[in-house]
Amino acid sequence: MSRFTKAAAIEQIQSRADARQTSDKFDLNNGTSQLWPRGADEKTKALIDRAVSYGYLMAMRSVAQDIESGHLGVTGK
Repeated sequence: MSRFTKAAAIEQIQSRADARQTSDKFDLNNGTSQLWPRGADEKTKALIDRAVSYGYLMAMRSVAQDIESGHLGVTGK
């Protein structure tokens, strides 16, 4: 394995995001509204927004762990 590079980290993060977008068929131009059920009230919308925020938190922690453990941003050889 080669050493960590910023370019490799960015490429791997983008690749993971692209794969998730494709597999879950997310529309990046639609925000969290694509997750709300039809007729959702404000309480339900707030709950879904909170879940999305938690997902963001966990994703950032996962990226940090992957970098720290040497699994992200390292080119394989």
